[in-house]
Amino acid sequence: MMNFAIIGFGGLGKVHFRNIEEVTRVVGDIKLVAICDIEESAFTSAVKTNISADGDLDLSAYNLYTDLEEMLNKEKLDFVITALPTYIHEKIAVQVMERGITCVFYQIFSLIINVNRSIHN
Repeated sequence: MMNFAIIGFGGLGKVHFRNIEEVTRVVGDIKLVAICDIEESAFTSAVKTNISADGDLDLSAYNLYTDLEEMLNKEKLDFVITALPTYIHEKIAVQVMERGITCVFYQIFSLIINVNRSIHN
């Protein structure tokens, strides 16, 4: 079983959450264990996106964090999925990968090159 977390729980984070619920049911060998967002209100607020709208989300099965370091210290994670503003992806990706945790993020190719440079320096 691979444990993972979502970092960022705004519109895109909630879209990933919905998709992950379905993938986890089908695949079965991955488990979302934690969600992190700096805004505690993200765990209770609904967001409409051009992809989907979320209603009430049941987050009772997950550990919720507003502090990334606390989550990384407490959880045994195999990977994280980031759903963050573009300008912060590199910093968070490096912070996560320096701990040996795989980081999945969807950003432009030039950002991926910068993250690679940051990790290897």
